[in-house]
Amino acid sequence: MTEWVSKSRSGDWTGVALMSPSGTSDEVRWLERWDRPALPTPEVVEWPTCMGVIESLSKIGEIRWARVLRLDPGSEIPWHVDPLPPTIHRYHHPLSTSADVLFEFDGDEDGPFVIPLGAVVEIDPRIRHRVQNTSDHHRIHLVVDVDIPTTGHPARG
Repeated sequence: MTEWVSKSRSGDWTGVALMSPSGTSDEVRWLERWDRPALPTPEVVEWPTCMGVIESLSKIGEIRWARVLRLDPGSEIPWHVDPLPPTIHRYHHPLSTSADVLFEFDGDEDGPFVIPLGAVVEIDPRIRHRVQNTSDHHRIHLVVDVDIPTTGHPARG
């Protein structure tokens, strides 16, 4: 049974790491440990549907972190920036969402957007952003950080 961990400074979100630098499932908040590959945590066996996405993303780079993050109904993650290193790419894969869960990026002329259920979408968390869940349901996303070097990698030349 998944034990959701709260390490949030703001917003009502919790999470569980499926892969983390230490191999522990309670490592859900951003860390400055990008120099080492992620190790599977004991929780990974409880989320078998996530493994296909993680394995696909491992073909384009090295997995540094894979977490399942849950945002409570009626909650918001306020405006913030995640200062990731330039080679780290963040992918979101909604496992449970609705049209009432909105991502918004500062300066985006198109305004807030919805990530469709089942999609795998790269977002740039280095740009100021927020998430609003105005629905009556938890928003649950698999979030995977992948280290994709700009040179010397098969996917990048």
